[in-house]
Amino acid sequence: VTSQLMNILQIDKNSTFSLLFDFKTAAAFPIDTIYSLAYSGFQSLLKLDPSFSSFGEAFFPTAVYSKPIIRENMLEQENNDLHIKLQDFLLKLQGYFLREDAQKVLELLIKAYEVHRYEAEELIVGYINYHKTVEYMKLLQNVNVLQKQQWAFLEPIVKTGESKLDRTILVRKIEENPG
Repeated sequence: VTSQLMNILQIDKNSTFSLLFDFKTAAAFPIDTIYSLAYSGFQSLLKLDPSFSSFGEAFFPTAVYSKPIIRENMLEQENNDLHIKLQDFLLKLQGYFLREDAQKVLELLIKAYEVHRYEAEELIVGYINYHKTVEYMKLLQNVNVLQKQQWAFLEPIVKTGESKLDRTILVRKIEENPG
């Protein structure tokens, strides 16, 4: 019973994170619906850039969502391999971040692969070119910015929901913490 409760709590906790929807609405969407949205987004991205096909087998092997990924239960090597694939995929998505299709894919990566937890650094740094956009602020709201001390300065900005990150603050903090 305790493990079942923990699984329910884990699902509820992860279901509230969202790039596309407000947190309450996001909780109402089952993962297979998110997968369908992401799959259609991925298909659109493939039409724009066929090189996305290298990620199809790993993240979209079928048109229908098949099984959940629980990273806590994965072996260390499996998780490391997945991390490398996700890093490459996130890197590829960067140039398309403002497109709704890419955001649909990122929504799945948040829901199914918990990139907001495991690849937080890649999201913060990799998408920093979009720091003046509302979309970047929504992305940051999904990431635990306190995970690393160097990003703690983002917490007040994320909490207030400011729509734009001031470039001077960003540059100053990066210069203070180049690592």
